[in-house]
Amino acid sequence: MPSSKDRKRGPLKEDTSTAHQEIARLQAQIQNLQMYVDILKATIDALKKDSGANTKALNSREEATIVDALRWKYSLPLLLKKLNLPKSSYYHQFHRKTFEDKYRSIIVRIQ
Repeated sequence: MPSSKDRKRGPLKEDTSTAHQEIARLQAQIQNLQMYVDILKATIDALKKDSGANTKALNSREEATIVDALRWKYSLPLLLKKLNLPKSSYYHQFHRKTFEDKYRSIIVRIQ
């Protein structure tokens, strides 16, 4: 009787559909966690908040700033969904930055 060292091994049989599904699930989880890390870093960098900043306690202006900082890396719908920010609120803040305050000249004269 041949020993276990002498036996020829056949090809490894694996359930490829299950393995591919597991790989896809893990890759999606990695992307999700990377986005979470990037959002936290953007919160710290863009808003100068402490490292324990809670992304749930941000106002829409701060969330829009985070979305602007990460738009080069992630899609807009994905960022809005992750931050639970309505698209209308994001665009309101986006356009609000571009318009000059109509009372700015009066404020300058008062000061």
